[in-house]
Amino acid sequence: MQQFKGLCTNNITQSESVAFPTTNEDLQGFWDMVMLQVDQVDALFKEIDALKANNWQEVKIESQNKTNTNGKTRKVVNRIKPTSAASEEARKKREAQRKQMIEERRKAMKAQNKPLESIEIFVPESS
Repeated sequence: MQQFKGLCTNNITQSESVAFPTTNEDLQGFWDMVMLQVDQVDALFKEIDALKANNWQEVKIESQNKTNTNGKTRKVVNRIKPTSAASEEARKKREAQRKQMIEERRKAMKAQNKPLESIEIFVPESS
């Protein structure tokens, strides 16, 4: 949170001498990264709570049929809580999502900062 506070301060008190000023998009991107980490921690705590509630045993797969509001029946499958291999796979997926989000933001920033076409002005020489 210290780092985010510093970024906010830099954003509010912009100075011309800074080579790379902090933008609102930088703040949003940083916050998105923090939220990914918070979501990961929340998911881990949910896993721990589920294990604790089940006397520290893995949760088994259960199937249920639920009726939708329009009268259609749909099958709902409760997933197994991730084991160490599944947790690793989920971690890799989150990491890939994070990298993709960073790449998309970089592309958007590059597109936004594209310079206009250069214009050359020719002045005839005086004789």
